[in-house]
This record gives sequence, structure tokens and C-alpha cells, in this order.
Amino acid sequence: MNNKLKKLLDYFYQKDFDCKIDTETDILFFSKTENDTKKCIQLDCKIKKECIQLGPGITEYIEVDKVEKILEQVTNKKTYFHYTISGTVNVERGGNLSENFFIIKNESELEAYVQLLDPYYNNYTLPFFKAIPTLQSFNDKVLSVVSFDDYHNYLRGEIGLKAMIIMKLCNNSLYEKYIKYREEGFSNSPNLQNVESKFHQIVKKSFIEFNKLKEMFNRENSLYINPSL
Repeated sequence: MNNKLKKLLDYFYQKDFDCKIDTETDILFFSKTENDTKKCIQLDCKIKKECIQLGPGITEYIEVDKVEKILEQVTNKKTYFHYTISGTVNVERGGNLSENFFIIKNESELEAYVQLLDPYYNNYTLPFFKAIPTLQSFNDKVLSVVSFDDYHNYLRGEIGLKAMIIMKLCNNSLYEKYIKYREEGFSNSPNLQNVESKFHQIVKKSFIEFNKLKEMFNRENSLYINPSL
């Protein structure tokens, strides 16, 4: 694997990323830790006998372990990859490198792929990672600035719970206002009130988890909001 992907691996090693490949999901995973964040990059990668197949797109995100640990306590669900933060303000998101998969059969084709990857990394991935050196910086630059309705542009999966956790950990002054915003959303949700709705169980589960997290944070001296978690 190392020989077939050497030029690609070297590209990220030079930027201090660690690398691993998950053969079950066919994902090539690069990561490096900065302060309380882990900067992550995923590439679809299937290694075949005759070639390497690389996906047309790149997934970059920031994982924050203490956020994910609290989230798991609320949802009782472990996830394989932790997509805590997916974007930030004033940093454009890149598109795919190609419309189709890359079929890499030799070293020169892999080098051509890396040459396509390099400007993408420098123009989109690196500015995103640089903008968020800590969880507190994400709270200050994003959650404290953008509309609650726009949080979905910057968080991925369990958006409401993650926003609550980050705001609480970072002492965001808008936390109580966000709680009321979510309470109003549930109160006005026809899917929560109508048991016949096909979305009723999904919204009900979200409502239960919202209240569970809110109660956890309301406990005096709660360990759940200890930043050292």
C-alpha cells in the first residue's frame, strides 16, 4: 500500500499528517492534532491489483474529542468518524476535483492527481484548518456570529446537540437564547405533535435527547461540562 500511494502519502507526511487506510470502508484517512482539535481529511480509496481508484471529492472536517464524548453520552451511539466541525465563515468550500473517479495505474498518474490536489488543499482545506485552531475559536467566529438557522452550514450530524455542547463548553452568552430557539422549534413542530407523521419518531427522539442534554447541563457541578473531558 505504501509503495503504490507513496507520492500521495509523502504529500501529507510533509504537512505533518498521520495516515491510515480503512479497508472496510475504503477510506484513506489523514489527521493531525492541533490544540484541542484534530484536523481530518478523507479520500475514497480502493486499492485493486491492477490500479488504485481514488474518489472525485475530498472530505475535510475538524474533530473535537470532548464534544464527541459528551454527544455519545446523550445519544448512546458511537460513530466511526467524528465530523464535529464542517466549515467556518469567510472560507469558501471547494468542489470535487473531478466528475469521475480517478483510476491510477502508474506513478505519473498518481503524480498528476497530487498536482490537482495541491491547489485544492491550499485554497480550501488549509484556510479552513487555519481559521479554527481551537474549539473556542469556532465558538467565537461562528456560533457567536451567524444566525441559529445557519448552524447547519458549519456543523454536521446532530447539529443542535453539538451546538449546545460547544456553546456550553465555551461559555457562549447566547446559550440560553439558543435553548429557547430550539424549544420554540419543537413546540411548533407538526411532526412532534402528530403521532401519525412519518417523521414523528425522528423528531421525538431529537426532543428527548435535547431535554436530556439540557438537564445534564443544568445539574450543579456537572462533570459533563468539564472542559478537561
